[in-house]
Amino acid sequence: MCSKTKVQLILNEDIKPVHILDSSDWAAPIVVARKANGRIRLCADYSTGLNDALKDIIYPIPKVEDVVAKFPGNTIFSQLHLSDAHLQLRLDESSQKMTTISTHKGLFQYNRLVFGLKPAPAIFQKTVDQAPSGIEGTLVYLDDILIMGPDKLTYDQRLHAVLQRL
Repeated sequence: MCSKTKVQLILNEDIKPVHILDSSDWAAPIVVARKANGRIRLCADYSTGLNDALKDIIYPIPKVEDVVAKFPGNTIFSQLHLSDAHLQLRLDESSQKMTTISTHKGLFQYNRLVFGLKPAPAIFQKTVDQAPSGIEGTLVYLDDILIMGPDKLTYDQRLHAVLQRL
């Protein structure tokens, strides 16, 4: 399958096409990157202006040391990976307008939080931190929810509690 066809398939999956625009204040070029599994990822190059105009969102991303500090006493571990993590969060209309990309098929805008926006990691971390909030033995690290327990019963209870919230 040619690259343009692959880009078109991704556009159909990830982006809400909008009417063709003559111009956009934030139309960013696209970059196609290959994932480890061989599939392609469509990325917008927001370094061309939008990221400079966006405010930083200060929200703590856990450090590896913080993650490891939760391990003592736990013997059972699991990791829930949130696939295409950022794309799971819907954008409001005013934010969608800023995510316009320029493609060979015209201008499109994302309807979900997109990788490459400067505040995206902090927005995502803050949102996903809420899922296991208050459940002991859990930690969110970017697009992974870590669940741990000292024994099978405790672990199963924690896992069930997290799954109920997702």
